[in-house]
Amino acid sequence: MWTALLQAIGSFAAGAGAWVVLEFFGRPLRKFYDLRGETIYLLARTANVSARWKEIPDDVGAISGNVETLNVSDDQTADLKEARIQLRDLPSRFHAFGFNETYALRFLLWRGYSPMKASAGLFGLSNSIDTDGAGKAFQKRQSQKRCAFPISSRFETRRRGLPRVSSAASSSRWIADDDARC
Repeated sequence: MWTALLQAIGSFAAGAGAWVVLEFFGRPLRKFYDLRGETIYLLARTANVSARWKEIPDDVGAISGNVETLNVSDDQTADLKEARIQLRDLPSRFHAFGFNETYALRFLLWRGYSPMKASAGLFGLSNSIDTDGAGKAFQKRQSQKRCAFPISSRFETRRRGLPRVSSAASSSRWIADDDARC
């Protein structure tokens, strides 16, 4: 009788422990990696959105603060507006994740990710998406650094016509920031 009771208590404790691990670690971690995947998708999707303005560098190549208006169609303006809205949504969700999921956040920080820094980089990118130049490039690079997103992917074709990565040095590379990735 005692053996059956101990087995029932042990089974209940194991089930409760598994539920705690799943609810406080498993689901939030899955949510983070889903957000990261959505961000990679969105950055690839908005990479070729035309800007309204172009920064004009000064004589030494630094940002002067002057901009030149570019000819942009109504469709391109609509694409730019949609990209800005979507780029504001993802960092908001990273920001909420950073404040809400404390146990998973500790694990992610230990692994080198920082959702709050990813949020800041993506907010900066959404603010500079309509201006082509060094500011936009800097914000994009910062958001990619903080999340270890692929920076570039150079593909060349094989004899069979299939894409392949050219080499380790020029292929998709992952950037890790000194203090945190995402």
